[in-house]
Amino acid sequence: MNIFLVTFQSIAILLIIGLVGFWSISKKIVPLKVLDVLSPLIIEISIPALIFVNILTKFDSNKMTNWYLLPLWWIIYTLFILFLTILIGKFIKIPEFKLGLIYPNSIFIPIAIIPSLFKGNSMMMVELFIFTILSPVFVFNSYFYFYKREGKLNLKKIFNPILIATIISMTLVLSGVSGYVPHIIIRVSKMLGALALPLVMILIGGNLFVDFKRRGKLNIKLITLFLLFRNLIFPLIIFGLLFLVKPNFDTAFLIFLMTIVPPLTAIPILVDRAKGDTALANQFIVFSLLFSTVTIPLWLMLFNKYYMSLN
Repeated sequence: MNIFLVTFQSIAILLIIGLVGFWSISKKIVPLKVLDVLSPLIIEISIPALIFVNILTKFDSNKMTNWYLLPLWWIIYTLFILFLTILIGKFIKIPEFKLGLIYPNSIFIPIAIIPSLFKGNSMMMVELFIFTILSPVFVFNSYFYFYKREGKLNLKKIFNPILIATIISMTLVLSGVSGYVPHIIIRVSKMLGALALPLVMILIGGNLFVDFKRRGKLNIKLITLFLLFRNLIFPLIIFGLLFLVKPNFDTAFLIFLMTIVPPLTAIPILVDRAKGDTALANQFIVFSLLFSTVTIPLWLMLFNKYYMSLN
């Protein structure tokens, strides 16, 4: 299997769908108001449906005996990335820069890559969802601290649809009643879940068009520094630590994947809520995504060559 080619194609497909969104908004085929509807549709319906049906139909606790350790690994990883970000923040105090470093695109890019690389391992998708179960809680209850604004825990963001879908589906499987879930619910969930990836890329493409029309001058210096840390230095550090610690392959792969993907696509929304520089946040995301078409395949080739040999 040519890992570089397979991964490059997966990311290229996402970029093409994003271009479709950019083009459809620019030609007014899709009205701008649709973009306001897509975000809640994706986060509150499509992604939870995708997680629900994958866990319900693929999760096997007999094969995945250490599944409960995955969220713990995510906590350790996130704390370390937070530590690195705080160190960098001593020199680069821009909130959008720090948000882009600490919040990875933990769902949308991985669900495009994993099926292509692990066609015979359907459990990897389930492991991804369990591994990142606390990610939305962390993101939506921490971003405002980077702007030194007062905030408080939001129960709606803690018990979000993604977390609820994960808990319900896992409970059904672990209690042994998943087989009694009506087939029509599974089919509907599959159909809704299949919409998640194309919808989010169309949303990104549409938002890019809006920002393109109103954007200011590109901050080349900051963008270059961001790509250096997000796409190169952080992956190198994490790869070295994984090589030393040697967790099992699936855990190591998920940790490394979180490190090499571009920033979370929802960051501009969070930045806008905090009254930050949305245009700059978008620049970080877009250029990191474009750069990732090369860096992700290269990093995965390196991982495959030097980490798989440890297992």
